[in-house]
Amino acid sequence: MENELRFARLLMAEIGRLQQLPKVQVERIVGPILGLFLPAAIAPCLAPLGASDGYEVVAPEFPLRVVDGNQSTNVDWLLVHRELQLVVLVELKTDRGSMRPEQSATYDAVRERVAQSSAGFLFDDLQTIRSASARTWKYDALIEQVAPFESAIRSARRAVTLWLVPEGLTVHASPQSLCANFQHLATEVPGELASEWTVVREGLIALERASRAERPVAGARRDDVEIAQFILENLHRGRESGVPVKFWLGVTGDGQRPNYQVEFADGAVRAFRHGGTRFPVERFASGKLRGPYPFGRDEALVE
Repeated sequence: MENELRFARLLMAEIGRLQQLPKVQVERIVGPILGLFLPAAIAPCLAPLGASDGYEVVAPEFPLRVVDGNQSTNVDWLLVHRELQLVVLVELKTDRGSMRPEQSATYDAVRERVAQSSAGFLFDDLQTIRSASARTWKYDALIEQVAPFESAIRSARRAVTLWLVPEGLTVHASPQSLCANFQHLATEVPGELASEWTVVREGLIALERASRAERPVAGARRDDVEIAQFILENLHRGRESGVPVKFWLGVTGDGQRPNYQVEFADGAVRAFRHGGTRFPVERFASGKLRGPYPFGRDEALVE
């Protein structure tokens, strides 16, 4: 049996190694692997919804249409429970820096629309997105996969988001959300991959430990540690040059989507909106800021 599981052990060890690298998106690697074991793997996490079984996976990377447009954003998995008339949006996170607050807003909007009518718009929106896509054959394949669930989706009157995140990561979400860690996943799953699941689950928990052991931002609260990672991701996406040394957070608003300013090693200070775009001012008034906090890193964001 040990030899039969050798590949699974090597795979999870390699994923653990890749997690330490700056440009590797581990969530994209873990997603298809975890998907092999759904919904049994997340059954204990879904028990608070009224049942721990009876959930069916509609599709991975299910597109959610942006309101008043044909663009879409994908949720990692869409599940449905026929008896509970419920759809579940499952969002996987393996890194603290990959948490994007706008995702919570998107899923909140989906839940509100489901509560107002039903989840039928999720199926209808696929047709709309398909008509605007240049790769219609891919959406044809998705629609064919989703078709057996159409009746169940149209009957669903409730939607819930399940955030599967590293332990200690704060999810700013509504009460209609569940938050679970890899340690909360089922210890056993049925089927021919039951032994492999034991190895995969151990590997996922190891990823969680590694994420929890990341260097904290000195003097910052736990939420600020996560915001620091978010700021670094924004700086990278915006291709800001230089080495970020420290940051300040705006103290106005609800504190969940703060504006911020960053000082770089060359002494430059630049102010940003929460989403990462530049503010027209170079720096904010000191009375409206909290900090500074050092990033605790010394590598440039853009090579």
